[in-house]
Amino acid sequence: MKKWKTIQKERLLAYGIAQERIQYVVSRVDLRPLRLAEPNETLDKFIKDNPDFTKITVHGFRHTFATALYEAGVSVKTAQKFLDHRRMETTMNIYTHVAKRVKMNEADKYEEHMKMLKQNR
Repeated sequence: MKKWKTIQKERLLAYGIAQERIQYVVSRVDLRPLRLAEPNETLDKFIKDNPDFTKITVHGFRHTFATALYEAGVSVKTAQKFLDHRRMETTMNIYTHVAKRVKMNEADKYEEHMKMLKQNR
């Protein structure tokens, strides 16, 4: 985000827009803040125009990112920084939820393996 803010300032300065007017990391063309629903509306339109994509919300992308961090073995502290959570507990709750799902998937794999062994006897 810091890198984006720098790029944003450079681009806006090229258009003669003073840095004092830059208040938001993501804004409308006239520098007003986006409506809260706008990112999801844009995503919904994209998915409608591209039916091969699965419907997901902007928040769903955050959760998917958190899941990928967990699966990649990224530490909770690092994930907290990436996700910009103020409290470690927030990140821990996500990691705990993901860990339960991963354990269930692993248990399912083991169960399927045991069934296959039994069938091959």
